[in-house]
Amino acid sequence: MIRTLFFDLDDTLLYEESVALGAFDATCELAAQRVGAVDRSTLYTHINQSAGSLWRTVDEPEGWGRMIGISSWEMMWGDFAVGEAPLLRKLREQSPTLRVAAWRNALQLCGVDDEGLARALAEHFRQRLRATIEFLPGALDVLAVLKPRFRLGMITNGAPDVQRHKLEAAELREWFDPIVISGEVGVGKPRRALFEHALRLVNCAPDECVMIGNSFNRDVRGALEAGLHAVWLNLKDAEAPRGNVRFDTIAALNELPAVVARLANGVAS
Repeated sequence: MIRTLFFDLDDTLLYEESVALGAFDATCELAAQRVGAVDRSTLYTHINQSAGSLWRTVDEPEGWGRMIGISSWEMMWGDFAVGEAPLLRKLREQSPTLRVAAWRNALQLCGVDDEGLARALAEHFRQRLRATIEFLPGALDVLAVLKPRFRLGMITNGAPDVQRHKLEAAELREWFDPIVISGEVGVGKPRRALFEHALRLVNCAPDECVMIGNSFNRDVRGALEAGLHAVWLNLKDAEAPRGNVRFDTIAALNELPAVVARLANGVAS
């Protein structure tokens, strides 16, 4: 019997990657409008590389941030005000300086050395990301269909305050209990320990739960290795890894209720 449905957050219910890249593009356009010597597309390339390079430097050698799912663009807008892990404390102190440095480095590669502009761009990007919430099509409708019948939980990778901000801004928090965030637990998907932590919170056996997410490795493989059912939201029509592992695939969220109904009725895919 299926009792609990666990959802991923980023690029499962809320768009993350496209929103972040759109904010980079809009901020680069602002720079080009202010300084004619700046080419938007060139700056776009450089800021993504600069942010990624700085993020890897901050996260080395442990790689804890990448393990729990913090991305370079989250370094560029998060406050990291919650959590006492060493990396979270470091980001709390250094991220305001790091995001200005990333924009200044990118501008310098475009032939512009302007500290004031770098600060303005860093703040513009930060505010745009904090203000932009975009649901995947049908997300709220699907939750409304499923909630009366199943307990809805969330297992998401990321920094605590970044993920909590998204949930609050999207008014999603009330839909889910529990909400398990890797940065609060100290381990990220696909590691089994995070799924086992969520199972303890709902007091369910693994085969009574379904994990729904867009990442095959983090969401599907991780859930299956912990004994849960898994549904892969394959938004990019990617080819599934070879093997005999059983999971369900959907191309859009509106396909999910039918799949969950079949699983709940014990019908194999």
